[in-house]
Amino acid sequence: MSIVFIDPPATVIITKVSPPYECNPVHLQRFLEKILGILKGDDVSLKALDTVKQSDFKAVVKSLKVSSDNYRGITYPSSLETLEVSGLDLQSVDSRWFSLPMLTSLDLSCNRLGQASNFTKIKLISKLRNLRVLSLERNEINSLPPMFFDLLPPSLLALNLAQNLLVSLPDSIVKARSLQNLNLSHNLLTSLPRDISDMPLRCLFLDHNRLPCLPYDLKMKRFEKLYFDYNPMIAA
Repeated sequence: MSIVFIDPPATVIITKVSPPYECNPVHLQRFLEKILGILKGDDVSLKALDTVKQSDFKAVVKSLKVSSDNYRGITYPSSLETLEVSGLDLQSVDSRWFSLPMLTSLDLSCNRLGQASNFTKIKLISKLRNLRVLSLERNEINSLPPMFFDLLPPSLLALNLAQNLLVSLPDSIVKARSLQNLNLSHNLLTSLPRDISDMPLRCLFLDHNRLPCLPYDLKMKRFEKLYFDYNPMIAA
């Protein structure tokens, strides 16, 4: 929006503030109220306008790495696109992780969430409609909550479940129709879901498991990356 003044000649352009800054809306509202008063012919004193300071602009936080030093009492800005909560030995799922509408990457690796009494809360992942990458690597997960794969957001492209304690996977894994990268290496898998070859996977990591064989359909499928070494079928 542009406002043109005749005397003294000046043009004020009001536009959306570009990242990484956002302004204090209170000052903008007061300014517009003054302008409307002038247009109506009111006697408006401009001295009452607040002075805009640099502190009125704040950076929009898009990326956050949580450490043991700042975890206690931390807040999660709704503007976050990347969140890393890794290596903290956490044994509780924080529901606040799933209330970030802009989040595209969530790294929860190297914790102990699989042993958490509230691990089923991980299903709140369905609320992250823009999530593209999820890592649950090294979390002592021996089983996934019911409906886990059904509830993965359609936007999810990469899922890392490596270095856990998974013995099997539910057939519902095929419900994750958008997954392109699936890392299951270093688990205890002895079998694979029957229709896993129907998934649109480009990269599949199955190395360091206990798989006696690889399904024929999977071997015939073209992958950009397929790793299945260090399984009994290779050693045989």
